Amino acid sequence: VDRWAMDPDKKDRTALIFEKGDTVETYTYLQLRDRSVQWANLLDRYGFESEDRLFVFLPPCPQIYFALLACARIGALFCPIYATSTFDEVSVRIEDAAPKGILTHPDLAEMLPADTQETAEFVFLIEGPLPNLFPSEILIEGIPQQMPTEFSNVYLPPRSPLYLSYTSGSTGPPKGVVHTHDDMKGILSTATYVLDLREDTILWVDADPAWVTGMVYGVLAPWLCGATALVQGDPFEPANWYWTLEKHQVSVWYTTPRTLNRLKEAGGNLASRYDISHLRHMASVGALLVPDLFYWAKQHLGRSPHDTYWMTETGMICLANFPSMDIKPGSIGRPVPGVTAAILDEGGDPMPPLSLGELALKPGWPAEMAGLWGDEARYQAYFNDKGWFMTGDIAIMDDEGYYFHQGRNDDLIKAGGHKVIGP
Repeated sequence: VDRWAMDPDKKDRTALIFEKGDTVETYTYLQLRDRSVQWANLLDRYGFESEDRLFVFLPPCPQIYFALLACARIGALFCPIYATSTFDEVSVRIEDAAPKGILTHPDLAEMLPADTQETAEFVFLIEGPLPNLFPSEILIEGIPQQMPTEFSNVYLPPRSPLYLSYTSGSTGPPKGVVHTHDDMKGILSTATYVLDLREDTILWVDADPAWVTGMVYGVLAPWLCGATALVQGDPFEPANWYWTLEKHQVSVWYTTPRTLNRLKEAGGNLASRYDISHLRHMASVGALLVPDLFYWAKQHLGRSPHDTYWMTETGMICLANFPSMDIKPGSIGRPVPGVTAAILDEGGDPMPPLSLGELALKPGWPAEMAGLWGDEARYQAYFNDKGWFMTGDIAIMDDEGYYFHQGRNDDLIKAGGHKVIGP
C-alpha cells in the first residue's frame, strides 16, 4: 500500500470501493495508507505489540481493512470472525487464541462470552452507544481520524505471523491456521498469473472478509498488484450481483459455484438485462465447478469460469485453470508454479495418471501455513511420514496433468477391495 501511496503517479488511484445499501465509500491508496497508519497509532496507544492478537468481529465494513493493515504495520495478528458466528463459535476462538483486543459493533457485543474481560484487555466498539456489558469497553468512533498519519512500521522476519484464520475440521474443535508476512510472495504470484490482476483491474471477490478467500484475494492480492478491490457489503440477491458487476465495471470476478448456481436458478434472462462487458476474467473457488454450471455461465454470462483449488491451510491458490490454458470442464486445473502436487496411494507414494487417491502437496510452496495456534500435534498430523502435505481431498490426475476433485477422504469407502466415493 505504501509503495503505491508514495508514488505521485499512483497515489490517487482507487484502492478500495466499499458498497452497502445506498452508500458507496471509495479510498485512494494514499487515503488507505493514512487511515491504516492512524489505526496503527490507535493500537500502539493501547499497547499492542508483535504477535498480540486482534479479533475483528464485524459485518463487512471499511474498518476491517484499516485494522488489517494496522496489524501488518505493528506486527500484531489479525483474526477475522464471521459476524454470523454463534455464541459458542465465538467463545471457543477467544478461549483458544486469547486476543488482546476485540474490535466489534454494539449489535454483536452480546455474542461475546461474559468472561471476555478475563482474556481480552480491550473491547473496541466502532460506534455507540456502548452496551455496557464489559468494563473493558472502549468507544473508538471518530478516534482513529484524530491520530497522526505517520508511523514507523515494525520490521519483522518474513515468517513472522500476520493473520490467524479459523477453519472447522471434520473432527475436533476449530483450527487456528497461522499465516505469515512471507505469504505475500505466493499471493502476488497467483494474483498475477491465476487471476490476471493488473494495475487497472477492478477485482470483486464476493466473499465475506472473515473467509480466507475474502481477505487474501479480496484485498491483499489487489493491493499487492496496485489494483482496485471492490467489497459488496449487502447480502446476495441475483439482481444486485449483476448490478454490482455492471455499475462498478468489474474486470475480474472471483466467485463460488454456489453463487453461480443461485444466479442460474434466477434464470438466464435476468443476466441478459445487464451490461457486464467489462468483465474479462472470471474464476471460482470453494466447491467443485460441475460441467453443467460451467456451460451455463459460459452461455449466459459470456465468460468461461476458471475453477481454482486451495485451502485455508495452503494460504494461496495451489491448482488452477490459468487464463492461458485450455479448460477441461470439471477439472480444478494444474499446479501453479512453485507447487508440486501428486495423487498418493494408501502407502503415501505417488500413483500414475488416472488413479484414485488422496491429493497431496510437497511442502515448501509460498504461503504455506506456519502452524496451528497452540496445537503442534494437530499441525504435524497434516504431513505423512514421507513428507507430503495431505489435503484430505480425493482426486484423479489425467494424463495431461489436470486434476479432478472427487470428494473428501471421509467419503472414501472400499467395496470388494476397490476404492469408491460414497454418496
